[in-house]
Amino acid sequence: MTLREAVNLLTPLQDRDRLEMLVSFGDTLPRLSQEMRHEQERGKHIVAECQTPVYLRVDRREGRVSVYADAPREAAVVRGFLALLVTVFDGCTVAALRRAPKDILSALGLDQVLSLTRTRGLAATYRRVLAAASCRVAAIILAAGSSSRMPLHNKLLLEVDGLPLVVRTVRTVVGSDASSVTVVLGPDSADVRTAIETHLAHVSAHVRFVVNADASQGMTTSIQSGVRRVLADDVDGCLICPADQPFLKESDVNLIVQRFAAALAPSSPVAAGGPIVVPFSSGLRGNPVVFAASYFQRILEHDEPDGCRGIVAANPGSVVRAELPSPDAFWDIDTEADLNRISPTTDRNA
Repeated sequence: MTLREAVNLLTPLQDRDRLEMLVSFGDTLPRLSQEMRHEQERGKHIVAECQTPVYLRVDRREGRVSVYADAPREAAVVRGFLALLVTVFDGCTVAALRRAPKDILSALGLDQVLSLTRTRGLAATYRRVLAAASCRVAAIILAAGSSSRMPLHNKLLLEVDGLPLVVRTVRTVVGSDASSVTVVLGPDSADVRTAIETHLAHVSAHVRFVVNADASQGMTTSIQSGVRRVLADDVDGCLICPADQPFLKESDVNLIVQRFAAALAPSSPVAAGGPIVVPFSSGLRGNPVVFAASYFQRILEHDEPDGCRGIVAANPGSVVRAELPSPDAFWDIDTEADLNRISPTTDRNA
């Protein structure tokens, strides 16, 4: 049954009949697997906003959603609502879930027949389902460079305001709306990983590392290493971020991710082909850039060594601008002269 069919079935009925029809759906609620019953017993995936103990697990894999739910048999209305959610949304695509109404109770005419307390609980349950369609952007931080213009140092370990350059960037991205953070290291980057794990011990568990054995062959190989790492994560896109932008802020990254999420909306003119979000500020273009998952294969096949600008140039109709408040976000450090030129007036609140 589709949501439209459920609406057409319930809304013409009188209030009492509508409620009885909802209760009748409860008999169709599938039994949980043994694994999920154990989760339920341990209090996992419980909807805290519901007075009734509602178990709701929503998985997302390969662009589709799986919905598993349960509630006590004496909670007939709740079970009926859960059965309806499972029937309508289990197996649906993420794209279809993004088109679902924000207020399903009103769409089904149930807001008029349920108590305020029950309405709040069921609305919270539905929001859990909708959350599976939230935008997921995996951040890939490129930290495998050879610092060829700083032969005596690994530039990523140089300190800016008391923190190694790479640590500042990783800290910023970990604190942002990115769904995961993967740092791509070179074969000789053990000190970079140590710096991250030492300075960011409280969040290092949220950072994944991958070593690009081919880092000497150019930046593209590091991007490809990162993309291969996130392929199994069922993300909507990846944010490719150089590790040497000390004044990039969480708010900058969030703005870019939010711009990408908006471009995924079904009404967006670039949603079908997949957006590429490029940040600009004061007429300058910079990084990080977000590529939709539809470009992952092209990135993996890309043979230009110095990054993915060629993919951006080849798809001008998919490019979405994200206007950042300050070009300081784009400031990168390639030489010691760059480091020495950092202005005392530069906004350092990254």
